Amino acid sequence: MNTSSILKTFGLDSDNCELKPLGDGLINMTWIVNETSTNKAFVFQQVNDKVFKHPEDIASNIRLK
Repeated sequence: MNTSSILKTFGLDSDNCELKPLGDGLINMTWIVNETSTNKAFVFQQVNDKVFKHPEDIASNIRLK
């Protein structure tokens, strides 16, 4: 996984971010991203497309709330 390109997609600079695994996900991978220059934190999750055949539906369901 190329974390630099993922962080860039969200407007974050990899030089100013610390990534740490968050939990022991059995299905999805989850990380906490701490942006050191602003003291902001984000949660990133990589959805397992072997389990969720249409991962875009997850985001769609969240937007419906």
